[in-house]
Formats: sequence, structure tokens, C-alpha cells
Amino acid sequence: MRPVRDYATVSSLDRRRTARSLPGPAGEPEKNGQGSFQELVTAHPRIADAVAAARRGERVEACSREHIDITRRVRVDPAGHGIIEEIVYPHTQLQNLIATSWLNHTTPHDMVPALKRALLDVLPARVPTHALDITMGRPPTGTPVPDFGYRYSRPTASLTTWRDFDIQTATLRAALVEAMDHPSPWAVQVDEDTFAAFHRRAIPAVRCRQCGEPLTDQHPAWAGTWVALDELAGPLCADSSRTPNSDHRYAVSAPGAHHPQQVALTGRHAPVPLRGMKEHHLSAAPAVRSTPSTPHQSLATGALAERLGIKITEATAQRVVGTMPVAGNTQPAGLLHGGASAAFAETLASIGASLHAGPERHAVGLDLTATHHRPADSGRLTGIATPAHLGRTVATYDVTITDDQGRRIASCRLTCLLRP
Repeated sequence: MRPVRDYATVSSLDRRRTARSLPGPAGEPEKNGQGSFQELVTAHPRIADAVAAARRGERVEACSREHIDITRRVRVDPAGHGIIEEIVYPHTQLQNLIATSWLNHTTPHDMVPALKRALLDVLPARVPTHALDITMGRPPTGTPVPDFGYRYSRPTASLTTWRDFDIQTATLRAALVEAMDHPSPWAVQVDEDTFAAFHRRAIPAVRCRQCGEPLTDQHPAWAGTWVALDELAGPLCADSSRTPNSDHRYAVSAPGAHHPQQVALTGRHAPVPLRGMKEHHLSAAPAVRSTPSTPHQSLATGALAERLGIKITEATAQRVVGTMPVAGNTQPAGLLHGGASAAFAETLASIGASLHAGPERHAVGLDLTATHHRPADSGRLTGIATPAHLGRTVATYDVTITDDQGRRIASCRLTCLLRP
């Protein structure tokens, strides 16, 4: 393995830039030094002045980088009408997820529509996504990955002062800034749910099982090696190996290679083919996958699971994925029965524990907990079971159950005893 210091020489793919290079109009060089919002107002005291400058072909925009990157721009549409728009850029962790997914795709421009939808999917419910669209700018210098941002706009005909624009967009801007102000507790978290949102759109986002960082093996300096776009980590995973010290209360990290998770891209009702996916990249562990039309039949799920309509679409000791319809599994009020969610979770986790146990042992459930987050009255649920602990005699799995829109329905945990 090459020394870590080599990675710093190509840190242009590190998305945490102190000064963002924003793309200009087609054919115009990039400019790194847009003025602040105050400088924009000083140069163009009235909105009419800014529109007039834009009509003369001048570039009228400014950047704010106090907490997150925001660009304010005045432009003229093809009909000659003035438009004020603001673009709020994703925080570093979300940028890293975008960049690694882009590099992982064989033809990334083909996934742009799906990526734009995924970026809206991951926003909190309090952000009115109907008022937003996603922009894709020219790649900044030194990276093949375009800049993506959240944009909202207003026609200048309805505005007199800059404050009018601030007032009209205040609520939307505050919600979006809060969502992008990492590490605020209200910010979009690049966690299992965010990766799942990307996978539902058939976007090849790969996560390290140990450190949770987004990974790519297509970095120009580390082709074939799984790396995170973080110059402090690069090709080394700080959480890959933990050894207890003498008093067994603390652990010492021994950096090693990243461990990419298996990726099963799922749609609303069935697995989605790995469109554009570099499938050979995902061979870190053996997996049993079904096709969209032929659920895996070799795993014994039991009579109850069959009555519930549970189908297994992926199964390894590290990850079990299945689906279950809401129809037929409801309580008298027409909502999903909590017992059906629990049975769904136990089925998935038991399969994972059995695969971990191997042919010489079998898994017996010891403890099951379930937390129900929201009701469901239709559609198909997706459950994903991943190990929290894999031991010689005990295995514990966490199960996340989501609906067709990727909203979390329930969180469960099953502990199994592994008996000979």
C-alpha cells in the first residue's frame, strides 16, 4: 500500500474547500473570489441596478461562507425578465457522498436526474422541496465531479429592495441552511437512511462498514483501492481494527483497509438492476442476491413469513434485505399491525444469524425489541438487517423497516443464541 502522504498530493477531490470555485456561464472562466452579500448590495443598491448590470452581460453574484456556502445571483431569463436566485451547497459529508457516488458510476451523467431527486429525498420534512430545484455546475478545477446545489429563486418584478427578497425567502432559506449546517443536530446526516435514499434511486453509494464514510475505488491516485474523500483518512480506516488495552476498558485503533458494504439497490417494490454500477467493486463479501422477478427461494423463512408475504432479496451474514406488503398485515383500523413489523424484523435478523452460525449451529431468538415510528396503510415495506454483534454463541442484529418513500416505519433489534 502506498504511504498516506501520497493522498495529500491529490486532495483536490477533498470536497472541503475553504474557497469554493463556482462555475460561471458557459465558456466563462471560473472565479473564486465573488464578493460578499454586502459588497453586492453596495455595488448595486437597487435590484433594478443589478438587473440592468446582468442585462449588460456583467456577472452579478456574491458568496457567503460564514457557516455554509451560499451564492446569490442575479440573472436574466431568455424572455428578458430579471431573476434573483440563491444556491445553498451541501455540507462536506454530503458532498463526499455525491462525489464518491459519481466516481463509482460507469456513466455518471446518466444518473444526474436520479441524483437530483435523491438530494431532495434526503432533506428533512420541514424543508419545502416543491420550492427547490437542484443545480449542477461545471466541475471545479482539479476534480471531475460537478458542483450540485439547492436553488430557490424569485422574479425581480415582484421585488423593490434586497430586503424584499430576504423576507420572501426567509422561511425556506432558514430551513435549508439548518439542513446543511453540519454538524448541527438538525442537519442532513450521512447515515444509513441517507445511503438507502441513494440506493432507491439506483445510485452507487458505497459505505464503509466500520467507519461509515462514503467510499470509492476510482480515485485517480488510488485506482482499485477503496478510499474516503477525506485527506485525514484516505485509504486507511481508523476504525478497521480495535484492540482492547490491558484494563479492557478502552480500545486502541489500528488503521487498516476500508470495508465496503454490499449494495443492493432497491426500488419501490423490487430490487433494481445495477444500472451503470461497477458490480465488480462490490465483491468484498459473498452474497446471495435475487433477480427482480425471482425472489431467493433457498432460504427457509417459515410458514408465518409466507403468510405475511415476506420475500428475501439479499442475504449474507453482514446484511439481509427483504420486503413485506402492508396489505393483509393490518390491524382493525387498517394500519400496519405492530406484530407484523416485529415478525418481519425477526425473520430477517434470524436469517442473518443463521448464516453467521453456519451449518453446524442454529440460531434461536432470545430477545426482540421494536420501536414503531410511524403508521403505514399501503404499499410495500423494505427491511434491512445488519449485525450489531457477531459472537461465537450470541448474534445481535439491528433491523430498519422503511416504506416506499424511504421513511422509517420501525426500528428493531433481535438477539439470537447460537446453539450446536
